[in-house]
Amino acid sequence: MLTTSLTPEQICHVSAAMIHFISGKNRELNELKLARYRASDYRRARIDRQIDTIDGEIFECKQTFYAITGLRYASDMHTCIA
Repeated sequence: MLTTSLTPEQICHVSAAMIHFISGKNRELNELKLARYRASDYRRARIDRQIDTIDGEIFECKQTFYAITGLRYASDMHTCIA
């Protein structure tokens, strides 16, 4: 069920910001995961904490997006923008 008071244009702006943020975080995750394989045990533990932090930031971003837009699925966005 669609429960947003945002205009389609506003939803597009929020979506673009979320995609930009998550893309940057995914790049960071990929770099950390590569570095993890070459790291010492001590460094690996630090990298694991960084990975957990970034995963949490991505999760919070998605939850905020859902709260702001009222959208949960791609089909909802298509319905709203169409």
